[in-house]
Amino acid sequence: MISQSTKELDNHKYAYQDYLTWSDDKRWKIIDGVPYNMSPASPIKHQIISEKIYGTVYEQRKKLKGCNLFNTLTDIVFDYFNVVQPDIFIVCDKNKITEKNIEGSPNLIIGMKLLEIFKKESHNDTE
Repeated sequence: MISQSTKELDNHKYAYQDYLTWSDDKRWKIIDGVPYNMSPASPIKHQIISEKIYGTVYEQRKKLKGCNLFNTLTDIVFDYFNVVQPDIFIVCDKNKITEKNIEGSPNLIIGMKLLEIFKKESHNDTE
């Protein structure tokens, strides 16, 4: 199927339709048609930091009138060749929220990368 290192894949651009056929046992993102294998389950440290950030934003939710705050593994489909799953994000345009994903750019994205994960993913991206 797809290798963990995916800088060049026979010049094939992968799209959201391809992404939907991949196994659920791994997390992927697609940037400019290139799939990247995401890190496995987040370390506890990552989850604690994410919870604190989410809690801080959640406390301000009254100021986010009409907006939805997400902290789940939800696909954001920017376009056919760019799909990500950020840690926390806010969507104020209800038309972007579908049953399966978010279509288009959220109003705010918060993505965290612990140093250990950054080193691993940076190494994999350059193989």
